[in-house]
Amino acid sequence: MRRGIIGLLFCAWTVVTPPASGETLYGADGAQGNPSKLYTLDPASGAVLSTLGAIGFAVTGLAIHPATRVMYGATANAGMNNPRSLITIDKSTGSGSLVGPFLLPGGFQTLADLTFTKDGTLYGLGSLDGQLYTVNLASGAATMVGGSGVGPPAGGGLAADPCDTIHVAPNSDQGLLFTLDRTTGAASPGPQLNGSSGNPLSAMAYSSAGTLYAALLDNSPTPATASLVTIDTLTGDIALRGPTVDRLDAIVFDGQFASPNPSLTINLNRQAVGPGGLVQASLTAANPGGAGAVDLYFVILVPPATSSQLGCPGGDAAVFLADAFSTVLVECVSTAPVPSFEPLFRNVCLPAGLPPTTVPNFFSLPWPPGVPAGTYTFAVLTTPAMAFAHGTIDITAFSSAALEASP
Repeated sequence: MRRGIIGLLFCAWTVVTPPASGETLYGADGAQGNPSKLYTLDPASGAVLSTLGAIGFAVTGLAIHPATRVMYGATANAGMNNPRSLITIDKSTGSGSLVGPFLLPGGFQTLADLTFTKDGTLYGLGSLDGQLYTVNLASGAATMVGGSGVGPPAGGGLAADPCDTIHVAPNSDQGLLFTLDRTTGAASPGPQLNGSSGNPLSAMAYSSAGTLYAALLDNSPTPATASLVTIDTLTGDIALRGPTVDRLDAIVFDGQFASPNPSLTINLNRQAVGPGGLVQASLTAANPGGAGAVDLYFVILVPPATSSQLGCPGGDAAVFLADAFSTVLVECVSTAPVPSFEPLFRNVCLPAGLPPTTVPNFFSLPWPPGVPAGTYTFAVLTTPAMAFAHGTIDITAFSSAALEASP
């Protein structure tokens, strides 16, 4: 058996998709301590579509709860009203209401940007220490997750993608794009951004299609001017959408991430095999739906004679190839608890709009002598990330191919 390259299947494509019809991009102009208004913006050009009203606070970050759809904001250090605090914002009128102070260490520090993950956890980036924080929605109090190591941010754009990967651009459009671990706060460097201005990325947000947008802020004039851009998270390429409202320091999309809709097809190089014959499997995957995280399982269902040899007298043995082909686990399906089933790859992020993509011969095995004759079924399947681990049977894609083995 050789180690597969199936993980490359899902990072080989980046599909830039326009926001879903009816999805709204909001922005707030809180840079330089400006008393903010809430705007709707054109994602294609950055142009202001409407001015909804005064927020009553200088806002430096926006986020919308994935379930309640309530809009939250972070107030700036330099704001006149309740700086360094969490607020809620009426999306119809723009009016803001105080929740409470962040109570961050270091005194004169706020959260430079906000983002929600799909479980409803609100995260923010410290404006002075560059650390990742979670925020209590009832009180506004922030709790440090852990040290990121990115240092004091100059811009501090923060956004979670449809797979709950948190991206941060702490500096300029020529700096690095990082990912932050949600449990430790640790930063992992990503691509070098290829912007040309050297200006900070003051805010970031994902569209429901999985495209990363950012506000590029030039603080040299008064008022500070801004542009709307998109960022390719694989290459670091920055694409200009157009000039936008001055002092833009917070953006957020009010759209649900579309659910992934994966399909899988497994093919074997042969339908029958004897001792010494080479069995090879190829896998084709597609995802016409939205981006999302899945667990990928690879299992071989064996005939009753082999099942008994493997310790499953009921004839229901399943051989799971797990941990990127490094582990082989035998489970008696009728008695084993679902959380014991281990995936081949866990928490794989499927890009939105992934076209049918094939990894040839991702698995190969010289058929060993002494294996009982019968039908061996090779199967691949996906579940939502951690579904089996939580005891939930929710299979989103399945494919199988049969192999007749002779002694």
